[in-house]
This record gives sequence, structure tokens and C-alpha cells, in this order.
Amino acid sequence: MGDLLTMLGLGFGAGCLIALLGLGHFRRRGGGRPALGLMKVICVPLVRLYWGARYRDFDRMPAEAPAEGLIVVSNHTSGLDPVLIEYATNLDIRWLMMKAMMVPGVRAFARWKRLFQIEFGPGDRAVIRQAMKAVKAGEVIGIFPEGGIERPARRIRPFMKGVGLMVAKTGARVALVQIDGVPEHENAFTGILLPCRARVRLIDVIDYGEERDAGMICEDLRQRMQAATGWPLEDEPIVHNS
Repeated sequence: MGDLLTMLGLGFGAGCLIALLGLGHFRRRGGGRPALGLMKVICVPLVRLYWGARYRDFDRMPAEAPAEGLIVVSNHTSGLDPVLIEYATNLDIRWLMMKAMMVPGVRAFARWKRLFQIEFGPGDRAVIRQAMKAVKAGEVIGIFPEGGIERPARRIRPFMKGVGLMVAKTGARVALVQIDGVPEHENAFTGILLPCRARVRLIDVIDYGEERDAGMICEDLRQRMQAATGWPLEDEPIVHNS
């Protein structure tokens, strides 16, 4: 009987230790949110096998949110993009997302993920202020600077000036990301449902220091994207779509 109780005690202790170690791992993977970290671990087969994601240079991504905040800036191919980027980090990224994409199945997740809803109208000013406040508090914000999905793909459209403004006002570092290999679809969410061969690259992590010229920051980010990808620059801005 004593041996049985000893074994049960050892088993319980080992189970608690494994749970604590797992909790710590999930917390790190989720930027302090264990549930988010668990989701990233669960998504490994989807990301690596079904979506075929391969990553390049993400070892240079900050392991945790910098004290001065971080803004992730990426081209936009589909609704899969935030998943692909965030999976490769230990960060909790609060994305700016079009309100038109907040369909019922997405709305609850967006609230849990604390995403920012934008409409490309006057009401966005308050949302941008909230996002900048979050960055100044050391959080991580994600933005697709062209304002929509690239159609056709592999074209770099003008970046919205609000992106440069957020960087200039907050002094946050910028992680510039390229996504490729996700086929074009009419609906943004179709990319999540179908297999692909996604390629995700961290182009650079940039500190603009005391630079306060929002237009210069926007153009510099766009030129860096062009130099890294070889994609042509287009002068016509994106017509907002879903």
C-alpha cells in the first residue's frame, strides 16, 4: 500500500511539473497569454504541413515585445497572413483589421485577440490613437500598410500615411515582413481553407530613432520592401476589398 501511495505521489508530482513546464512554454509562445501559446502549438501541423510555411530570418525577430513597442508591417495576400506571421513569433500581435471582415465567426475571436477595427473613415482616428497608446505601453501592433489585399499579387502599392505616423509618434521599432506563395482568391478567408506553399521572410527590424517625418518613414519602408522582393512599385492605391 505504501509503495502504491508513493508511486501515486510521484506520478502526481511529475504530472504537476509537466503541467507547469507546459504552462511556462505556452506563456512564452503566446507573449504572456498561455491560451494563445497553446493555439500556436496546436497549429504546427496546419502551418508547417497544410500551408507549407517556410520561414526565413525570423531569428532576428524580438523574442518578446520591446519596451518601446513594436509595429509589424507586412504585405497582404490573404486572411492567412496574420496567422503565418504570428505563429513564427513569441509575440501577441494586435492586428488592425477591416471592420467589413468581422463576420460572426471572426468577431468573437477578434474581441478575444483584442484586434483593432478600422473602416478607412473619420472614425479610424480614435482607433489609431488607441493603437498608438498600446504601442507606447510596450505592446505589438500589426499593420498591412497598403490597406488591403494585393490583387494582382507581387505588386507594392502606396503605403498609407497613418503607418508612418504611428511609427513617428510612438518611436517604436518596425519589423518589416514579406509573405509570398499564398494563391490569390476572391475571398480573403479562402486562403485559410486551402493548402499552399507559403514563404514568410523577416526583411528587417528597423529603428527610426528620432525621425518624425511620417511620409519619409512610409516611403523608406516601401523602398525596403521593393529592394528585398524585387516586386514593382505601383502608384495606384488599393481599392479596399475583402
